[in-house]
Amino acid sequence: LSSAAAAAHAPAIRALAKESFPGDVPDDVSDDEVLSALAGPFHDPADCEWYLCWDAGELVAMGLAVRYHDALHVSNLAVARSRRRRGLGKYVLDGACARAGELGLPRVCGSVDPDAPHLLRLYRNIGAVAETSAFACPGAIVQPKVRMSAPIEVAAPV
Repeated sequence: LSSAAAAAHAPAIRALAKESFPGDVPDDVSDDEVLSALAGPFHDPADCEWYLCWDAGELVAMGLAVRYHDALHVSNLAVARSRRRRGLGKYVLDGACARAGELGLPRVCGSVDPDAPHLLRLYRNIGAVAETSAFACPGAIVQPKVRMSAPIEVAAPV
């Protein structure tokens, strides 16, 4: 979904984000601003696509993707606690991989906390490998993210 379409689901997106990423969505951010808060300062929400998975009216998984040079970058990949370990994260990533192929992008990537082995495994299961670039400077207090990148088969134009 585009950010404009996803905005209709802002309360559900906020709830899943607050459960999955405590502290990333401040309480004073309105529903109108929640998508921008999750997109962060480096992405224009108009350039973002949202992958939302619903079950019986409940948002159970989501991801945000934005075109990033030669890749589709996935962030804010979240699965409701009660629904984890059921393949929903992979389902979201598979959707992003399909979209990357549609866009003619040769890879999907994401930044993963190095202390989240289940997320590293999830990306490895789609063929991703760790890139050597880091998202923190030497001596940083916060451990840098691991940038995982998976190749995508791009169909030849017909």
